[in-house]
Amino acid sequence: MAGSVKILEGDHVTRMFGGLSAVSDVSFSLFQGEILGLIGPNGAGKTTLFNLISGATSATKGAILFRGNEITRMSIARRCHLGIARTFQTGRLFPSMTVNDNVLVASLFGKGDGKRDADARQETLELLDFVGLSDKADHLAKGLTLAAQRRLEIARALATHPAVLLLDEVLAGLTPIEVAQGVELIGRIRARGISILMVEHIMKAVMGLSDRIVVLHHGEKIAEGSPVEIASSKTVQDIYLGETL
Repeated sequence: MAGSVKILEGDHVTRMFGGLSAVSDVSFSLFQGEILGLIGPNGAGKTTLFNLISGATSATKGAILFRGNEITRMSIARRCHLGIARTFQTGRLFPSMTVNDNVLVASLFGKGDGKRDADARQETLELLDFVGLSDKADHLAKGLTLAAQRRLEIARALATHPAVLLLDEVLAGLTPIEVAQGVELIGRIRARGISILMVEHIMKAVMGLSDRIVVLHHGEKIAEGSPVEIASSKTVQDIYLGETL
């Protein structure tokens, strides 16, 4: 369950693209062991906020803090070594490499400087077993089903030893059975003590998994609260939930 210690914070974060504000004055907190859902219509700024947290995009204004230290101008690699990992809305796997090698690369890159090759290979096998891909270790990533590709991205992110995991629509496009399996996997990741910020459009999943939910619309935060509070919010219903439900 979620603790009372803030592990990740956004302090009035803004990102401008020319005259367009993709994220505008957004503040948020993610607590240790928490699952925080991030929802909103397409174009609300959810992936842009992920990019600001991971370092793929720099903030125009405001600050990102990890464990109380500002990381706003840090590189992607530095943030990864500190303990922030992510998946992507559109897959970023190495398609011509095997499932095993996709994870092995991340394990060797992970926080254990000077990690031995044997240790990384053992860790890779354990992670593939954790996400249910042991039997596909020698398969090429490009030959996997969509659900298996999503699990591989999660395994690769976990190989960097994150304290915070950003999940960007890992359940999108999956069958109901695959969604249920994905929800179960996310629960097991949280059980490892990893804090999760997840973007998801499948409301049953995000409502069932999240401790709290933040709602974005046109780059602005319009609501924040428990799943029950968000589901009963007239503003959120009118802007977003009326369509998705």
